Amino acid sequence: MTGTASSSKSSLRYIIIRLLKGLYMMVMFAVFGIAILLGHFITPFLLLYDRLAGPDPFRNQKVYRGFVVLWLWLMEKGGLLKTLPHKGTIMEGPCVVIANHPGLFDVLVLIRDIPKMSLIAKQPLRTRLGMAYLFKLAGWIFATGNADAATATVTTNNAAEVLGKGYKFMLFPEGTRSPKGGLLRFKAGAFKLARLAKAPVQPVLIRNTPPFLPHEDRWYFPPYETSSIRLEFLEPIPPPHEKEERKVAAMVETMFRSALGVEENSTADTNH
Repeated sequence: MTGTASSSKSSLRYIIIRLLKGLYMMVMFAVFGIAILLGHFITPFLLLYDRLAGPDPFRNQKVYRGFVVLWLWLMEKGGLLKTLPHKGTIMEGPCVVIANHPGLFDVLVLIRDIPKMSLIAKQPLRTRLGMAYLFKLAGWIFATGNADAATATVTTNNAAEVLGKGYKFMLFPEGTRSPKGGLLRFKAGAFKLARLAKAPVQPVLIRNTPPFLPHEDRWYFPPYETSSIRLEFLEPIPPPHEKEERKVAAMVETMFRSALGVEENSTADTNH
């Protein structure tokens, strides 16, 4: 009886803490919305400063990254997500940054910690949150809702143009968040971009324990433990030769699986 009662209390505490963290997560989403409004408010002043001091393609990005720094700090103070010291060093100059995608907010850690980096944002950020102008000023581009070959070519060309301006460009080769404790098949798009832009590939291994809000979890029920995230910058890879992109993608996927201790899943996405 005593053991059962103790277990019941422990389970109740577990649920209550996760629900409280869910409430804090709701507050953090509200803070994110306020940050978007502030971004719209300060953008005219940034444009004016550009006219007075001369254009700087990375200036606006630095300001927006400041909001990300603050937001992630609040996440840590709420016991939701903390960043551990990185391993390795990001390479200098333009490159295609690839990473696994275990949790919802690892992309924000990448934005915070990798300066002069562009990325592809999803359409809902443009249509629902009205962030198109802010993203354009930061040097980021939007994906379209189409998945045809012509659209993919346009997106790749736009990304190559951004790399030509001196940015790094970040892509998740899985195409979406990783399954909890797993890894999807790596698609070849990032490696095709590297070949087209003649840019090296910078692999970034993300260790997120426990995964913070993967697809399987609801945002209002975060993990009981504080989720930790660590970036590991691996050795850069030269751009692949033509028609070798899928081979290199498979090689890098195998390298990530080995580092993460993840076995190949026969049900994983095989669409390259």
